Amino acid sequence: MSASAVLLAAFLAVSASASAQPDCTLSQADRAWVDELIETWRGVSRDALRIDPDPLPLVIIFNDTCQWNIGGQTPVQGDSRLTAVTGAAHKGSIALPDGEMAPARLTTFSGSYGPGDQPYLVMAMPSIWRADPRMREDPGLPLLMRAVFAHEMAHTVQTAGFGQRLTEIEKRLGSPKDFDDDIIQTRFEANTEFKAAYAGERSLLYQAVAEPNAGVRRALVATAVSMIESRRARYFSGDEAIYAEVEDVFLSMEGLGQWVAYRVAVRDGLSEPDAVNFIRRGRTRWSQDEGLAVFLVIDALVPDWRDRVLKGTPATVLQLLSEASRR
Repeated sequence: MSASAVLLAAFLAVSASASAQPDCTLSQADRAWVDELIETWRGVSRDALRIDPDPLPLVIIFNDTCQWNIGGQTPVQGDSRLTAVTGAAHKGSIALPDGEMAPARLTTFSGSYGPGDQPYLVMAMPSIWRADPRMREDPGLPLLMRAVFAHEMAHTVQTAGFGQRLTEIEKRLGSPKDFDDDIIQTRFEANTEFKAAYAGERSLLYQAVAEPNAGVRRALVATAVSMIESRRARYFSGDEAIYAEVEDVFLSMEGLGQWVAYRVAVRDGLSEPDAVNFIRRGRTRWSQDEGLAVFLVIDALVPDWRDRVLKGTPATVLQLLSEASRR
């Protein structure tokens, strides 16, 4: 092959590679979807959490070819349209602001980065959700995506109260590979007595949620608190004592996230029992399921819980439940 032919082949290969790059312009439909997510968060944060949702954290959305970093959200006269949208192609992994990479699969999560622990949120786009056989024909998927987004946005609000604390706990545990909101379940699920104790207290809390009589409701909560204390005294002692703190942090975080998601479902028109069932979805994740019950009880019986949870050093779940049982 002549030198000119080699150069021509190389040029054509480069051209083909360049033309194969995906167009990472955010479509009008996808932009409208993100606008709807943010509008939902702004509404529930003001109405349910009673906080100012702005400024928003960095939001990263992605499909199977591109990711978009969305920042600089500045509402003008109630306008929630997006600004500062940057798109880039990816090769199966999403670049995170802390320098890490995440697989481009069905996921939504929050984290923090930088010396000031700035929060960020990552969410898969509808095309990835609908590619999952479990989600493809789900008529509740639009609501579910908005509820999940609001759940994770609630975590970005909690970064100030729990971010450094989680880092310290992780170090004290020796930085285990499974340090996430399922760590208690991962460690103790195989213990049938522990699992039964957890199921019993969770059941009592949901009974309290549905109980119309205030006195009976408080009694149910008091019994649940006693069961939690007994379980922790038995299993979270000695070298395992730290797990009481771990459990409390993740019940606080996942419970608030699930309660915010529940409020999104109520805002969407579901009755309160239907909203609870929609958010629970038959899930088996302990911290989310019991956490939702905890915050439903707290919201019903502790009027000032928002200040106690969202400002300064957060009150513990057990403190708030104990107060709920006495009010």
